[in-house]
Amino acid sequence: MVYSTLLRDKEVWYAESSELDKEDQDHKSALYEIDILGKDYVVALGVPRMQYADKGMVYYPIYLMSPKLRIKAKIGVFEVETAKTITVVDDDGDVDLNKLGDPVLFSFVTTAYLEKHGTHGSAVDDETPKNAIANDDERIVASNDEGKLEGKEEQGEEDNATEHLKESLEDTLQTELEKEQEEEDDENLFTIQPTKSTPEPTQPSEKVSIDDVFTKEEPLPVMPTWPTEEAEDAKKLRDVYKTSKSTQDNWVVKYMHNKEYKIQPCESNGDCLFAAIRDAYSSMGYQTTVSKLRKLLSQEVTIELYDSYKEIYTGLEYEQSIAKDEMDRLQQSNASLKKQSKATKNTNQQKDILNEAVRVKQEFLTQKTQKGGADELMQEFGFMQQIQNVDDLKEFVQTSEFWADSWAISTLELLLSVKLVVLEDTEDVDSVMRCTQGNDQHPKYATYDPKHYIIVGYSDGNHYDLVSYKDKKIFTFSEVPYDLKVKVVRTCVEHNDQGYYAQISAFRQFRKELGVPEVIAKDSETLDRELFDPHLTLSFHSKSDQKKKAGHVDADSIPVKRRNEFSALNAIPLWRRKLDDAWSERPFPTTDGKRWNSVAHYLLAVPFKDSHPEVYNEYSDDSKTDISKDLDLAKASIEKKKDKVGRHYQTYKGLVKPDPNTLEVFRKDALRGKFAKDTEMEKLLESTHMAKLMQSRRNKEPLADQSLMEVRAENRMSPHQPTEISSV
Repeated sequence: MVYSTLLRDKEVWYAESSELDKEDQDHKSALYEIDILGKDYVVALGVPRMQYADKGMVYYPIYLMSPKLRIKAKIGVFEVETAKTITVVDDDGDVDLNKLGDPVLFSFVTTAYLEKHGTHGSAVDDETPKNAIANDDERIVASNDEGKLEGKEEQGEEDNATEHLKESLEDTLQTELEKEQEEEDDENLFTIQPTKSTPEPTQPSEKVSIDDVFTKEEPLPVMPTWPTEEAEDAKKLRDVYKTSKSTQDNWVVKYMHNKEYKIQPCESNGDCLFAAIRDAYSSMGYQTTVSKLRKLLSQEVTIELYDSYKEIYTGLEYEQSIAKDEMDRLQQSNASLKKQSKATKNTNQQKDILNEAVRVKQEFLTQKTQKGGADELMQEFGFMQQIQNVDDLKEFVQTSEFWADSWAISTLELLLSVKLVVLEDTEDVDSVMRCTQGNDQHPKYATYDPKHYIIVGYSDGNHYDLVSYKDKKIFTFSEVPYDLKVKVVRTCVEHNDQGYYAQISAFRQFRKELGVPEVIAKDSETLDRELFDPHLTLSFHSKSDQKKKAGHVDADSIPVKRRNEFSALNAIPLWRRKLDDAWSERPFPTTDGKRWNSVAHYLLAVPFKDSHPEVYNEYSDDSKTDISKDLDLAKASIEKKKDKVGRHYQTYKGLVKPDPNTLEVFRKDALRGKFAKDTEMEKLLESTHMAKLMQSRRNKEPLADQSLMEVRAENRMSPHQPTEISSV
């Protein structure tokens, strides 16, 4: 869905359906040539919709015309205030688009979509018959050029070993048809008249300054304010939440345990971040537009930024090409092996062919995964195909197709002297607070001291909404909620003196008031630098977000141009959680012959190993006890919480615990079993390549997992066992 621009506060939204509305069938409309995403396209308008007239708004559906001058799809709406409805219609009864604002476009409307399905103004001339244009309701079905090496052929009923091999071989080699045909055009009775008018482009070409961006209301509105929140105030608000929390609470309320947060929806397209900033400033009487903010940002585009984007795009294009060529080669090998399998009845030859077929299939899937990763990243950087120079990039930044990235956010922060406090809707509660790195080498950050703070919510991997607190949408530092400032310090300042927030004097002072000491630089030379590439970092913990790919969390450090190196890792479900000691999937052995469901189980058992072997055994999978299968139960067995005393608590309390270095030796033994050679877990660990593996720890500094990286290095040094298919 996409939200109304005129009725944002009333949460009016439109379903993003491309269908021709029933109300517009048999309706006669003029053709209009309008500017959409920087180019002129031919559209028609539907009849005015009055369902929100009592709320102050009327809207017209916008239909894109195909090159055949037929209705292709509904792509958005024009909105107009109810009181101005009469004034936008000319003497002929047609809408004067010059009197309307920018269209509200559906999220699927991109330059690529418009170029593929739309038509430019040159297609319309005076000879176009008024009633000759019919509806073009075709549906595009995406084709798949990659092919598949999966599927099954019908199997014969032969019983000998050779035929069994042939059946298995054909099962491996089988391919499927991959292309689907597009549906034919359906004609409809939607009739159109020739073009009437072309609105002038609204974006200025002259350079704008910060003074040009905002228009101050006279007088400025009176804004709500309050004394600086203290710890006691925040606790009272959390107590209110505890007694009144509801399943209907928005995700920010649930995260902050505070009912005063509200989510203010913004446009559901590439304008969302700019719209959030616009609406925040508007609440204090500083009026601006998305176009002005984009224009201001576009002036900061440099040759370095252009080169960076272009390098990423070129690299992805190359990766796509290489992977596609390799897939084609493997398809040819597949076809050749299939012919060979049919041409021989020799059992040994069939066995060799089958083993080669398995290798080909595995390599094909690897290349397919690699290409899929490049394709996904290309969705983010594919716009560079049309960008040939810095000026092109500056123009593109001014369109809704440019979605705000880390460069845009940090640059806008500097230009506007504002700090965006970004909260992400994620299941990983330790990653909700985003620390927004991306342009921290800019010299202006040396004296960065924002005048205002804006809270925004980030969701669905690409959308921003404005977040208000006590109905206020923009804040001074003293007005920022106490608990929110605490979370900023704990997440982004306490263990990161080089981050954005740590450079802000107000947060440095707040940190001192909390009694949080500054980070003392530690000697990192104790880590073996041969174990990892210092330019690559991957983070993990037991409750990491299931969907986050490599390089997509703040604690990761993966250059965008290298993210596709981890496409195989991203294809493994829950890979971050599986790296953690708490992960339990399949039992693995340690050198003493015992089997364990997780590394954490083993470490809990180690203190009992020599003095209480029967208790030690309870934690192993060999015992099949409840605590051997459930880590929470295992932890509870050695803890005392209020009136609950774990069954091994007293025994554990009296044990002499291994020192950290000794315990790490035991841990490494368990890691070798968990990530044993030629297992799925070993493949996962190998897919992290040379990234530095960091354990994320709540309210603690992340810990480099040297033992895990050492096991990764050991596995690389030992040869893989060849995969061979048995004839039995």
